[in-house]
Amino acid sequence: MIAESTPQHFAIGEKTHSPDNAVTFEKRTASQIWNQWFYRFFQYIYVNSDVIRAVAYINAHWDEQGMWGGPIYTNGYWGDSRIEANDLIKKLWLNQISREIWQHGSTTGFTEYSGFNQAANTGIPESPHSQWSDYEHYPSAFVFFSMSNSFVAMNL
Repeated sequence: MIAESTPQHFAIGEKTHSPDNAVTFEKRTASQIWNQWFYRFFQYIYVNSDVIRAVAYINAHWDEQGMWGGPIYTNGYWGDSRIEANDLIKKLWLNQISREIWQHGSTTGFTEYSGFNQAANTGIPESPHSQWSDYEHYPSAFVFFSMSNSFVAMNL
C-alpha cells in the first residue's frame, strides 16, 4: 500500500512549486505539475502493481490547516494538493482512476470485502458518500482506492 501520498511543495490551484520550504515559488503549468509529480506517481504504481494493492491520496489544502500552514512552515511546506483545484489535473486524474485496474470506495466496500459490518460493530455509520465525484464537496477528503482484487475504502 502507498499511504498518505500527496504532492508536497506544490500548490495545484496556484500552479506553483516551492523547492525551498516556501522561501521562493516557481510558476508551473498544470501539465508541468502533472508530469513532475502525478505522472511519476501513477507510473510507479503501475510498474509495481504486483506489490502495490492500495493507494491513499491526501486531497487537502494544507495551508488552511494550522499545523501545516504558514507563514513559517515549521512542518515543511505542503501546499495545496486538491485535485479539483485545477481542471486539467482533475481531468487527467479522473482519466487515470477510471481505468479498469482501479476499484473505488463505496459505503459498503468494507462489508463487501471483509464480511464484517463496520457500522453495526462500531456504532459509527459508514459514509453516505459513495460516488468519487463527491470529493469536490469535501476538499479535505482522505481518499483510499485500490487496484483490482483488494480491499477498498473511501472516507469522505
